[in-house]
Amino acid sequence: MKLNQLIVIALLIAVSQKGFTQTNKRNEYFVTTTDTVFCTGLNWGIMNNSRISDLEYTDMKGEKIVIKGKTNVPEILTLYKNGKITDKIQLEPDRPQGPFRYINRVVNGKIKAYYDSPTLYTDGSMGGGGSKNYFKMPDGVVYELSKKNMNTILKPFLLLCKEFENKYKGDYSRKVYLFWPMINLYNASCK
Repeated sequence: MKLNQLIVIALLIAVSQKGFTQTNKRNEYFVTTTDTVFCTGLNWGIMNNSRISDLEYTDMKGEKIVIKGKTNVPEILTLYKNGKITDKIQLEPDRPQGPFRYINRVVNGKIKAYYDSPTLYTDGSMGGGGSKNYFKMPDGVVYELSKKNMNTILKPFLLLCKEFENKYKGDYSRKVYLFWPMINLYNASCK
């Protein structure tokens, strides 16, 4: 037999195996303080004070779960749906028990970047005006992207990495179309 025929036969055998042909149903998940729950059909409702008040999903056994009421919904740290990650973040770093929101993560890595808009839909999409940007440092503290925080917190930290300093030729802008690529470059350059 020729090598090409052997490769085709090996691929056919692999594809016919049960584990190879099953669809990965773990396409959505949420993380609580104690567990990661893989599911499908994930939907949630958020109250004015940013607490998740309703949670619906289908677990991996196919059972539909509906939890109503903010006191019944577990504390959720992260939600993943439709390729988007939404994290619970503290809005005031000096007040750990202070206000928080669920905000879409737009850059992942050592430094995370977030985009907050007044409307965060349960499918993970964003809308509305008056958006704000945040960044999360490796120590877990989240800061609003302001001129002061850029100059006193983020820029000095970025410049600690010589590889980033040598590659980045921008002006440390707070404009989203420049900020997100800058953070991506740092994350790729500085492990």
